[in-house]
Amino acid sequence: MIINCIAVDDEPLALGLVCSFIERTPFLNLVGRYNSAVEALRAIHSQKVDVLFLALQLTALHGIELARVLDNSKTNRPRIIFTTAY
Repeated sequence: MIINCIAVDDEPLALGLVCSFIERTPFLNLVGRYNSAVEALRAIHSQKVDVLFLALQLTALHGIELARVLDNSKTNRPRIIFTTAY
């Protein structure tokens, strides 16, 4: 089973690290990497995303806020794995 996922973090180094781990995991398929929650939300509504690796601290819309938006949406909500450096 292949799991489609995206990664979201506004820190380029952290985003690169998470994406690197995803790409080395055989059953994960990285379908997008985004530096904002708004970009990620657009992607989730336009493609099949099973798992979202989501930073807690983001500019504009924080990770928790994006999770709330997804929880209230009518789309197939992806599972969320929160990532943080704190």
